[in-house]
Amino acid sequence: MKPNDKKKKYFADPSLGWVMGVAMLTFAFLGYLADEKWGRRPWGVIGGIVLGLVYCVYEVWKSIKKIDES
Repeated sequence: MKPNDKKKKYFADPSLGWVMGVAMLTFAFLGYLADEKWGRRPWGVIGGIVLGLVYCVYEVWKSIKKIDES
């Protein structure tokens, strides 16, 4: 394997940071909206953050799987 091929392999998904950031903000905001609707502060935001983390772990797993396949 050439050195350039190795670099390409590990930079296969440069948008991963953006995906993770947007996912965390989106899920936390949805949790905030749930808190506002049902008045269960802070459980909606906490639940949104946990769901965002789960989604981020899934995206990282997908990215690692894609790197391993190439």
